[in-house]
This record gives sequence, structure tokens and C-alpha cells, in this order.
Amino acid sequence: MESKYDRVDVPENLYLHSENEHNEDFGTGVYPISVISRKSNLKSDTVKVACFRMRRKSRCFLMIGGVIFLIIVILLIVVASNHNGSDKAPARVIEPSFAEEIKLKGLMFEPNVDNSPLIHYSIRDMKTYQKYLNQLDFYMYDYSAIDQQTSDYVNCVNESAPDGKACRLTGHDFGSHCTHINVYGYQEGRPCVLLMLKLDNDTIDPFTSKDTEIKKRLHDRWSADHIGITCDGETALDREHMGHEDFWYENSVKQDDITYKPPTGFPIWSYPKKNPHYKVPAVMVHFNTVRTNHLVTIKCVAWAKSFNNGKPQDSKMYSVRFQFFME
Repeated sequence: MESKYDRVDVPENLYLHSENEHNEDFGTGVYPISVISRKSNLKSDTVKVACFRMRRKSRCFLMIGGVIFLIIVILLIVVASNHNGSDKAPARVIEPSFAEEIKLKGLMFEPNVDNSPLIHYSIRDMKTYQKYLNQLDFYMYDYSAIDQQTSDYVNCVNESAPDGKACRLTGHDFGSHCTHINVYGYQEGRPCVLLMLKLDNDTIDPFTSKDTEIKKRLHDRWSADHIGITCDGETALDREHMGHEDFWYENSVKQDDITYKPPTGFPIWSYPKKNPHYKVPAVMVHFNTVRTNHLVTIKCVAWAKSFNNGKPQDSKMYSVRFQFFME
């Protein structure tokens, strides 16, 4: 009867535990089947281990690569956001080249924010010119047509208002473009500026048709019963930057460099002040072709023969300066 420890034919690729493993040797020279192991194929196992390690490394490489790619994408988004922000915000700190003195009367301009003559903003970012819009809205409210429907106001045509009355002057007189709904032209790079002429009891002696020099300045806007108004670049370089150019916005049409509403200027019959409801005569000036990325100084003059002995352009009272820098 065979022993439970059967002798078996050991294949070449099997090996018996060594004699040192005496715990498994029962003194018979025969090893139980349970202690017979298949000899390892070292070459095959090495390849398998290497492949396993390579698969782990590949997964690690893929994970690391994915993380790096994600970081790059995030960095690109941040850079792009900063770039877009730089397009919107004014890129330069621009200081006015002069300080315009504060006036209580004479020719004044709005928007005059913080008593600065500089109007500096980015066309692409409303946040940079919102303060100018707010300032214009504040002054335009005084010319609301709704508030002038009372009996305190009359329509003045070539004559002064009766005592106790005021001439009606509404926002309709300033044209259809320079309005709140049209953002006063700032979004297009064609900003509007409100000029107001405050006079007390000044004697107003207008220029006549014989004053050819003034007629040349005002062209067809000259009127015998109005105080004419002109605006232009202060220097030759400023005037060069007032010329036509191709703007960034589409469908631009050729037009006057500057337009005035009302075109004839300040009506003489609106002076002097006779009523608490009196509206300061004003003209809206629309600058259509000021070039971007240039500091441009504008000088506006109110023309009357009695102003500064016929030379209002040399008077700070009857002239005003301000600057544009649009990006």
C-alpha cells in the first residue's frame, strides 16, 4: 500500500526545497506534494514586473501631465483676464499740464470732475468715464423740459424775458446726440462737453457783420444777437490731433470736427438774470474727431466786442481750457 507521501516524477522546471529546509523533511527523502514548488522563470517574471512597473509609471506620468496641463490652462486664463482688464482700464497715469482756476462767473465747462481740466478715460471701459457721465447728468437735469412747463418760463425769440419770468432753455436745444441715452458720445470716442456762460450785469456788445475777422472764425454760425463760441486745439500740434482719422468703431462717416448746439452760441436776450428760475445759457459742444492716445488741449472762447476790449481769447474770464486723453 502506497504511503501518503508518494514519489512523483519531478519535472525539470520544478525543484525541491533544499535540505536546509529540514522542517519539511520527514527523513524519507521524499517531499510531500505540498512542499514541491514550480521553479520560477526569472526572465518571464522580470518582464512581468517591469511591465507592471511601467504601467504604474505611465499612469503617474499621465496624472502629472494632466495636472501640469490644468495649471497651464489656469495660468493662461489669468493672463488673458489681466490682459482684457488692461485693455479696459486707462493704461497710463496722465496729469493735466495746467491747473484751470475755479470761476464763479465767465465761461465754464462740464464735466469738470474734481476741478481738473483733464478728461481721461478708456473708450472700452465705461467705469473709467462713468464719473463724467454723472457730472453731465447732474447739470443736464437743470435743463429738464418737464420742469420748465410752469408759468415761470416763456419762449424767448429775439427778445428778453419779461420781469419775473425766465427764458425757457431745455435739453432739446443741445441736439439729439449729446444725451444721457447716447452716453454723451463717450463710448464712441466722440465726447460732448457742456459750456456755460455766467454773466452778472456785464454789458454785452456783440460783434457786427463788419467784423470780418470774427465772421471768419464763426463762419455761418455768426449771429448778431448771439455771443458766438469757438473751440479748437490750443497749439498747432493740438489742432493736428483734432483732425479726421479712422476710428476703431465701424461705419464712421465724415463730419465736422466739432459741432455746436445751439450753433449760434449764447443768446444775448437770455441776459441778465431776472428770475430765480433763470437758466444759465449753455452750448453743447460735440468733439467728433479727437485722436486717441494723445493729450489734446482744447481752448474755447466766447466772442463779444465788449469782452476784454474785443479780445476775449486773451481773457481767462471769457475763455476756458480743458484736455482730452482717450485710450
